[in-house]
Amino acid sequence: MSKQIRHLTSQAGEWLWQKRFNRMHSSDTGLKGDPSHLRLVLGLAGSAPDWLAGLIARSAPRVRFYNDPLKRLTPPMVLSPGPDRCSIGFAKTLPAGHPLLRVMRMLVEPDNVWASERMSNRLPHAAYDPEPCLVKESRALLAAEALIRGLGAWTLLVLSEPVRAVDDMFSQQGLETRYLDYEDQAVLSPVFLARFLPRDRAGVLASARIIGKLPASRARRILARAMTIGLLNRMFLMLAARYPSAAAVSINRLACSPRATLQLIVEVLGDHWRESAELQVTDACAQLPGRELGALRLNVPALNEPLRFLSVKEAVACRDMLAESALAGKDTDELLNNVVGVTVFPTRRGPNDQLDNLLAPSAA
Repeated sequence: MSKQIRHLTSQAGEWLWQKRFNRMHSSDTGLKGDPSHLRLVLGLAGSAPDWLAGLIARSAPRVRFYNDPLKRLTPPMVLSPGPDRCSIGFAKTLPAGHPLLRVMRMLVEPDNVWASERMSNRLPHAAYDPEPCLVKESRALLAAEALIRGLGAWTLLVLSEPVRAVDDMFSQQGLETRYLDYEDQAVLSPVFLARFLPRDRAGVLASARIIGKLPASRARRILARAMTIGLLNRMFLMLAARYPSAAAVSINRLACSPRATLQLIVEVLGDHWRESAELQVTDACAQLPGRELGALRLNVPALNEPLRFLSVKEAVACRDMLAESALAGKDTDELLNNVVGVTVFPTRRGPNDQLDNLLAPSAA
């Protein structure tokens, strides 16, 4: 499908969705809500980001919490012609009436009974509550900048360690999952790379060419998905640096620092929730094996489990590809040291070497 045909298909899908949405609600639904009440948590679908969003939600029992509302919306959201209709290409800005912005504003409209009573994961009070409205969304991640600019809401951008995230995704959803398929291509588009890798994109493009030529489909899927997650992390970090209303956090870093986690929750929800947040953070702390006595750490089960899908060679291959593409971080090194048990890495080679040599043929 050519780029022009994809664009026309997306426009047609958006127009049809708008018509169905207006019939079900009204033509001004999603245009009246005050987005300052929103607290957005944007990150991958997976155990660790879900844990963080749940911790924030439990710290404020009166706050409405929407977990992935886009995939539960009626009529079904259509943002792209691909298998995952909630995916979207990179967009720096979106029109005020775009479906994505309308849905987010709809969640904080005081007279929207449908959003208040049928969409929320937890709504102790049937009536609209002016407290902050927490929304955790794992679709439409490439529209993060457009959401930040279009809504002005406080936005938490959750960084995922790529190797752990790939293992979690494929172990839960299978190798053929279509989640992030659209993003695999979109993050390599010239407009995305120009925005978030203005100078150091050569390593990414070289690695992408090598991944595309790998003979084994399993190797291609694993490495391409790790690269996509690494590029999403890069986008999140740069957006956090550019916009005062956005912050990027690593759950690995938060798990090591309960005090920083508490401060983050207070920033998201407001200082009047501090006492409740302290109780939740204290409850999540544990003295984990192998840690110094008295060195408490947040017990995030998803960070302490062994890898379930990737082999050691596959995990190391992902790490080296990320290093060659300038997308690796300390979280990946710590994961391989602590969970996989690898302490000596293969020599990091140039981006033109064949990455498939790092994967055993049997693993493909």
